[in-house]
Amino acid sequence: MSVKVKSALFRDLLYFNEVVKCRQISSAARQNGIKASNLSKQMKDLEEQLHKKLFLRDSRGILPTNEALQLAEKVKKIEQLFDEMLNDFSFTHPISEIKIYLPDNLHFKNYEKYATHTANYKIVKCESKKLADIIIGYEAPQNRTDLIVVKNQIGGNISQDIWVSCVNTPQAIKIAESIIRDLHDSHFTAVGKHF
Repeated sequence: MSVKVKSALFRDLLYFNEVVKCRQISSAARQNGIKASNLSKQMKDLEEQLHKKLFLRDSRGILPTNEALQLAEKVKKIEQLFDEMLNDFSFTHPISEIKIYLPDNLHFKNYEKYATHTANYKIVKCESKKLADIIIGYEAPQNRTDLIVVKNQIGGNISQDIWVSCVNTPQAIKIAESIIRDLHDSHFTAVGKHF
């Protein structure tokens, strides 16, 4: 298999993982800045290339098959190794510090992922909401014009709301969006965006 074919397959597998996380092609496409029709075609092409049915489609979205879930776990590991490699061999030093405020009574099990897998900025815990770039908590953030505010509802039988807000910088927004996906498997509703 040529490098060109391998790189296209790797790209498609990364998109595949996004679709598995979102459970909707349109959401995965929107989050990655591509057209839903192109992503849908890529997923069908991937199924043909692998000779496997990866998704069951219904009116509410798509469900990954058992084989797709197994593949997604392997792709996730490869993506983490790839990110680690880029981080380990990056010749750039962290260009900025992103401060995350997390109250003591809220456990965020994936925090270490953000502290160790970000090549261009250093993630640090912050003790003060006022100094934080990203705030995760149970309370609605104050209406400040420099915040992107997203309200997240866990769903199911759990009625607790978790709020994630961040300063309006590309780095903070990117990390906040990733945190939201991790917390809620991409099921969230935007309350408002303030620019």
